[in-house]
Amino acid sequence: MTSASNAEADGLCQGRHQAQIGLPEIVTEDSSFGQGVHDALKTDDPSKLSPEQLSVYESCVEIREKLIMEAFGMDASIAKRIREERYWWASTDGKLRHSGQVDLLVVHNDKGLLIDYKALPGEVSDSSANPQLRDQVSLVAGAHKLNEVDAAIIQPLVTHTPEITRYDTQSILRSQVEMGERVAASNDPHAKRTAGAAQCKFCKARFICKEYSQFIALAAPASMSSLTVPVHEWTPDQRALFCERLPIATKWLEECKAQIKKLLAESPKSVPGWKLADGSIRRPITNPNELHTRFLALGGTTGQFMECVEIAKGKLEAQVRAATALKGKGLKAKIDELLVGIVEEKKDAPSLERSE
Repeated sequence: MTSASNAEADGLCQGRHQAQIGLPEIVTEDSSFGQGVHDALKTDDPSKLSPEQLSVYESCVEIREKLIMEAFGMDASIAKRIREERYWWASTDGKLRHSGQVDLLVVHNDKGLLIDYKALPGEVSDSSANPQLRDQVSLVAGAHKLNEVDAAIIQPLVTHTPEITRYDTQSILRSQVEMGERVAASNDPHAKRTAGAAQCKFCKARFICKEYSQFIALAAPASMSSLTVPVHEWTPDQRALFCERLPIATKWLEECKAQIKKLLAESPKSVPGWKLADGSIRRPITNPNELHTRFLALGGTTGQFMECVEIAKGKLEAQVRAATALKGKGLKAKIDELLVGIVEEKKDAPSLERSE
């Protein structure tokens, strides 16, 4: 069944939903990071988070409480909080079903506040134009008989002042109609596939989709013939197109590499002339205190030992938190205070970005 989390992508590619049926989920390091933060926000228990995750979690909580207070004022403390609840919609004939799982819904009387957490820094549509959020508003408004719903995306790695979109009765009804039309289109057996960066990014069918392969083929500067000449001989338009398509092509190459490795793991003869080499062995030092003691026993000094030490700021933050019980802005201020005069700024190489 279709889901609100795929609303934007399904709207861009009507054939996407059916193409993915029966295919396994794709788990990435980023998705694992985000899921950990979401789990902690569901239970208000951040004990299992890494220092980096904990920082995002605390920012989400701070922004969340501010939004709830702004939405409900003196009633904020008695408003009902509903977390990680899945809501359902069915067509009038009962043949189509659609759902959406909300991160947090706060309800008081006929008003609701819908919050969606994004733990990663990637671009996300504004709340006013975010199809996932519109679907969720449609679903919760019907389930709780709400006449007004405020909706916001909390994404602290992008902004601490999220946009709030207010849905009244008319805009809720309009969103419900649009949702039903899109779900019907996604379930059409003749739905056309339309490849693109947004709709293919998390599609489970992209490795077996002809439209995606054709789309990637266009990631060359203008035509394959452009690749036979040096970059400085490309036209300005070819260079601009290359920069536009570079992230897509780079991601595709990494995905192809992962698929080749997967095939070799399943069948060593699947790629003639190639094999999976053994991975390198890492030997991280797990007890620096014991190493320090042994180094001093050799006649070395603590100063000499410290020349070998590199401080991981995330781990430093975790230890300062444990020592001071500070968090949020207070913790960041204390870290800045500790680092005054003892850090060296290094600028990375310039990166490509679109000009105004």
